[in-house]
Amino acid sequence: MTEPGAPWSANEVLRYNALVYAVTGNLTAGNKAKAELLELASWPSSTHPDIEADGHLVDYDTGKFAVVAGEAYDWVYPLLNETERELVRTAIMDNAVEPAHTDYMNGAYLSDARSNRAAHAWGGIGVAALAIMGDGTEDPNLQTYFGASHAVMDEYVDEFSPEGGWPEGVSYLSYGLCDGSGALFYMDALKRVKGENLYAHPGFSGASSFPLYFLPPDRAAATDGFGDSGFSEGFAACAIAKLANEYGDGYAQWYYNNVPVYSYDRAARFIWANSSLPESDPSSLPQSKQFTSIGWVALRSGFSESDALIQFKSGPIPESHGRPDQNAFAFDALGERLLVCPGMPSDGYSNPHYNDYYFATVSENTVLINNDTMSQARYPSEDDPGGSITGFITTGFYDSVTGAAEGAYEGVLAKFDRTISFVKPDYAVLFDDIESSEYEKEFESLFHALGSGSISIAGDTAVITRNGVKLHAKILSPSPFDYDIIAGEPQQPGGVDTATSYLKIWGSRAETQKFLVILYPLPASSALPQITKLENGSALGYRMENGGSNDTMLFDPSKGGINSGGVVSNGAQAFVRNSLGGVARSALSSGSSLAFNSQTLFASSSTSSAAFNYTASRVGGIVDASGAGAISVHSRTPVSVTVNGAVLPGASWSYDAPTGLISFPVGGGNSTIEIQTS
Repeated sequence: MTEPGAPWSANEVLRYNALVYAVTGNLTAGNKAKAELLELASWPSSTHPDIEADGHLVDYDTGKFAVVAGEAYDWVYPLLNETERELVRTAIMDNAVEPAHTDYMNGAYLSDARSNRAAHAWGGIGVAALAIMGDGTEDPNLQTYFGASHAVMDEYVDEFSPEGGWPEGVSYLSYGLCDGSGALFYMDALKRVKGENLYAHPGFSGASSFPLYFLPPDRAAATDGFGDSGFSEGFAACAIAKLANEYGDGYAQWYYNNVPVYSYDRAARFIWANSSLPESDPSSLPQSKQFTSIGWVALRSGFSESDALIQFKSGPIPESHGRPDQNAFAFDALGERLLVCPGMPSDGYSNPHYNDYYFATVSENTVLINNDTMSQARYPSEDDPGGSITGFITTGFYDSVTGAAEGAYEGVLAKFDRTISFVKPDYAVLFDDIESSEYEKEFESLFHALGSGSISIAGDTAVITRNGVKLHAKILSPSPFDYDIIAGEPQQPGGVDTATSYLKIWGSRAETQKFLVILYPLPASSALPQITKLENGSALGYRMENGGSNDTMLFDPSKGGINSGGVVSNGAQAFVRNSLGGVARSALSSGSSLAFNSQTLFASSSTSSAAFNYTASRVGGIVDASGAGAISVHSRTPVSVTVNGAVLPGASWSYDAPTGLISFPVGGGNSTIEIQTS
C-alpha cells in the first residue's frame, strides 16, 4: 500500500478500489479497499517526519491522508463492522482532526488561508471530520475541532477577488482546488452533510474565469509562468470539470474540452466530469478582464490560438508563492510566447539561482534601479502592497491598463506609473513615467525572451525572434539609450528547459525618466510600419503610418496639454486612428476633451476615460466617467442612442449638425455606448 521509505503517504490503491466498490458493488474491490483502510487506520501518524521535526502537527499531506480515509470510510461503510468503524473514526480524530485543531490554536503557518496548502490541509481534514460526523459514538470534541477546518476554509473563499482571481496565480489555484485533497472536496462534503453552500460565494463562483483569461494562446500549459508558477503543467482536470458541473458553466466546459488538462486526481475527475454539459465558446465573452483585488489584468484580442495575450500585474504580493513582479507583463502573439515571465525552474526551489534570478526583480519584465537585481521588495509592508491598478479600460478594439508601483521600491522612487495600451489586434505600447524620490538614478527597463540568440538590435529597434515570428520593439524613449543583451536562466515551456536572454535598456542618469516602446509582433517576412516620434511640451508619443491608416498616440501624465500630430487633448493619454474615410478609432485617458484636426471627438463634463470605434453606420465604445454628467461624441447623423443596453428617449439627446456632436447624459463609472447613424 505505501511507498518504500514513506509510510506517511496514502496510495491510490485504497481510493480506487473503494470507488469501484461504491459505484459497482464489486466485492473484490470492496474487500481490498477495506483491508487497505484498516491498515491506514493503524498508522501512528499521518504527518511527514520533516514537518514534525519543524514543530508542526499537520501539513498538506495530512489533508491527502484525511481525504482518502474519509472517502473510503464513506464508500466501504457497509463492509465495516462497528469495531472497524470505530478504529477508523479514532484514526481520523487522532491523526488529522485533533492535531489540526492544535496547530490552528497555536497559529501554525498552514492556518493562513491565503495559501493553496491551507486548502489542501484543512480541506482534506474537514472532509474526514464530516465523514464521521454523527456516526456511532461521536467524539465530544469533534464539532469544536471541525470548527478549525471550517474557519480556514471560510477565509479561503474570501481570498478570491470579486471576479474569481486567486492571488497565488493560476497553477496554485489549480493545486489548491483539487489534487488528492483541496477546497472542492471540502465544499462538496460541507454542502452534503451540513447544507452550507460555499459555492455561492460571489468571488469563488467566478474562479473558472481566472484560468480562462490567463490561458496562453498556444494552450501548451495552464499559465505563462506569471507569478511563481511553472510553464509546463496543465490545469487540474478535476478542478475545471467540477467548476463546470457545479455552476453549469459552459465556458469552463469549453476549457475542459479544448485545453490540455492534467489528471492530478483521476478519481475526482471521474466523479465530477459531465460530458453531457454543453460548452460555450469564449468568443462571446469580453476579451479582457481585470481581477481587481489581486492586481492582475489580462488583455486579449480573443481566445483562439492565433490571438494575442498581454498579462499585467500590479497588486499585493502573496506571502505564499509571490514574486517581486510589480508592473511586470508578458506578451504572447501569433502563436508564440514573445516576452516571458521567469516561471519555475525544472529543479524548483533547489535551483542555485532561484533566489538571485527566479525570485528577483531582474527576472521580470519591469524596471531595475541602478542595476540592482533585487530592486523591488519581495514582501512589501502591509501598509503599502507595492503596486496597484490605477486605470483600466477595455473594448473589442482597444485596451489600456495603468499600474502604480513606486511602493515596491521601498522609498527609492516617488513615482513608477506604467501604462500598456493594446491597439487590437496589432500591437502594444509601453509607457513608463518614473521619478526618483531623491538624487539622479539609472533606470533600466527589462524585456525577457526565450532562446539564447533570440534578441538583436539595430538603431532604435530591438527584434525578438521566435519560430518565424518577430516582435519589433521600437524604442522611442529614452533617446539616446544604452543597452545590453544578457543570458538569463532556463525556463520550461512545454516541460523542456529552454535558454533565455533579456534586453536591458537605459538612458543617462536622471531624477526622472520616460520609457516609450512600441511592441509590434509580425511574421518574420513582414516589415515594421513607419513610426515617427512626436514631442510637444510635456507630451511624448508617436505617429505610425500603416497602409491606408495612421495611428497617433501621445502621453502627458502632467496634463500640460497634448497638441501634436493633429491631436489636442487635456488628458493623460490620447489616441486617434484616421484613414481616408475619416477617424476610425479614438481613445482618451483621464481627461475631458479630445480633438483631431480641429474636430472635437469627445467632450465630458467630468474627468473620464473613453474609447470609440467609428463605422459608416455606428459609433460604439465605452466611457468611464468620474461622475454623472453630460458627454458629447463625434457622430454622423444619429438615429438612436443606447447606453448600457437601454435605448435613450429622443428627448434625452441632442445633435448639432455643424459640429457633428451628439450630446447625452451618462452616469458615473462605466457606460457602454452605441450610436446608430444614417
